[in-house]
Amino acid sequence: MNKILLGIPCTDYVRAKTLATAVSLVKHDPSITVLIKQGCYIHKNREEIAQEAVNGGFTHLFFVDSDMCFGYQVLDRLLSRDADIVGGVYKYRREEKEYVLRLFGEGGQPILAKEIPEGLFKCFGIGAGCLLIKTSVFKKIPKPWFPLEIDQVPLGEDLAFCKKAQDYGFTIWADSTVEVLHIGEYLY
Repeated sequence: MNKILLGIPCTDYVRAKTLATAVSLVKHDPSITVLIKQGCYIHKNREEIAQEAVNGGFTHLFFVDSDMCFGYQVLDRLLSRDADIVGGVYKYRREEKEYVLRLFGEGGQPILAKEIPEGLFKCFGIGAGCLLIKTSVFKKIPKPWFPLEIDQVPLGEDLAFCKKAQDYGFTIWADSTVEVLHIGEYLY
């Protein structure tokens, strides 16, 4: 049986639509535990949430950023993939139609995704705004789990986590079959 920690890292506040997403997830599965970690450093908030997932004996950590919204079915779909690390695909909050996702380029280098494959696919890295991670992953990777850079290359905490996970033998999966929206002036 899955034991899921829904972790919401934020710097200031959680959007109402994100709160509605969290409520719908808990209504669908009342066993889900919600942890909102507020602080000025998102990477530190993610680190503390992940540590709580490990310490609490959770099977999965489901990161949902404070500016995301989707239906409860998204978590069910991601769980059905039975992957160590899998995320829902969503766009940046900007006019360009770019995804918070990096595909593999030449030599395995990350490239920005302007178009994405259909279904479930391997990727270099995915944003942690809608990311499901088995907590066993954290037991096999040394801290920090969410650095801001790898080998002095700034990646951001989510892509750096994905790169580090790959270095320890994990595959990063993206699922484009789920609808995940990024809340901004518009829904991106």
